[in-house]
Amino acid sequence: MATCKRCGVIVAIVVTTGLFMSLFWQTAFVKASTVVDDPEPPLIGEPCGSGELLPDWVICLHGFVGVEQPGGQVQLQDGVTVKVAYGGEIVTGTTFVHPGKLIPTFGIDISPLEPAFLQPVTVTVVVDNVTIKRQVVVFPDFNTQNQQVDVVVPIGVLSPHISGSVIDFASGGPVAGAGVAVAHINQTVYVTTAVPISGEQPIFGVDPASLPGLQTGDTLTFTTTYNGDTDQQTMIYNDAEPIFVNLVTGWKCDGFDPLPRTGPGSGLPRTGPGSGLPDVACFWGYVRQDGQPLAGVDVHITVSDTVYSGQTGAFAGEGLARYGIGLWGAGDLDGGMVTITAVYNGKTTTETNPINLDAQLSQRTDLILAQPESLANFIS
Repeated sequence: MATCKRCGVIVAIVVTTGLFMSLFWQTAFVKASTVVDDPEPPLIGEPCGSGELLPDWVICLHGFVGVEQPGGQVQLQDGVTVKVAYGGEIVTGTTFVHPGKLIPTFGIDISPLEPAFLQPVTVTVVVDNVTIKRQVVVFPDFNTQNQQVDVVVPIGVLSPHISGSVIDFASGGPVAGAGVAVAHINQTVYVTTAVPISGEQPIFGVDPASLPGLQTGDTLTFTTTYNGDTDQQTMIYNDAEPIFVNLVTGWKCDGFDPLPRTGPGSGLPRTGPGSGLPDVACFWGYVRQDGQPLAGVDVHITVSDTVYSGQTGAFAGEGLARYGIGLWGAGDLDGGMVTITAVYNGKTTTETNPINLDAQLSQRTDLILAQPESLANFIS
């Protein structure tokens, strides 16, 4: 993943991706852990259109806003304004009981913001004069273009804390059991994501007291490895505000074109029923010379006479330079051929292979460049 600071102030938030989830409510107070699968996922953009089928370039961010009560129940909030910001632009919505529904929720089409895939938008709500602000990684269910974001204000809202989530691409959302190392100067705390009592999203938490000497303005480094993939984020600590960080694994390419498209028929690609993942393949690997991965190598990928280009470089949480180039239309690529060419300081190497994408819609190809002539002559 490309390096970015995914930090913000939050008390608690639940993000549900993959299959659309619905909550079974009996009163205005509900158990946060009471969640069941919706047997019929909503239509594209449905939560933002009051049951209407919206254009397929819409990205619908939706959910409820609630306040945790003693005993673990959540009191739902009606009439709360929710703001979503990205790239200096803002779109807003309000929680209310939509026609045919029983509970107050918000539904906001964030496509006017043109958010980038796996990059954060900032969600802000104000409940009882308490402002909750945090960054949510854009990762909708690509079958419906919906992403559920439930904001829960827990008891003890004013107590500063450090928390976050690990979002795995192939898993389709936040995962439990992911180890996270939180480093401050020469000390490191190790935690694991788990499902909290007050919510369904697996998160990790760190007590600032476990990092002696931690002060406002200090840098914290968060590193996770899940299913063999690593992501790393850095953020600045502020002891006056709760903070939340998102780590993303399982996607070997940088963010690609902004998600929304313009005009009918040009919406988000989808990989088919039940998958919920984008129809994008990631080709990645290392270009080595004399056994060492090189940075700054021009890499060209050719599929069906179309050329896609990139360059090797550093990725967050990784110590070795590599390339990562995303291609649209993953569903149509399997069984074809791909040619990858690396060019560096006048040296060129090319490799052609069948396309065989893994479960993360990725394929690795490492290339070896010949040694520089001066070095080769010296060894000879």
